[in-house]
Amino acid sequence: MSTEKPKQDQLITDIDDLEKNIASLKERLPTHSIPPALVIELDDLDEQLTDAKQRLAKNNSGESG
Repeated sequence: MSTEKPKQDQLITDIDDLEKNIASLKERLPTHSIPPALVIELDDLDEQLTDAKQRLAKNNSGESG
């Protein structure tokens, strides 16, 4: 039994959660005078999302190879 499918499912869940968190944070951003903490949080979430998408792509490319 391979552990690749549960790992891939977890990555997909993580990506979905990160996208929801980013959307929620963007809804909370004020139009003026954005607090630096929110900018940092958004940047951190974006980095996590990019990383998760790269891991998913790498995982998918490993399956076909």
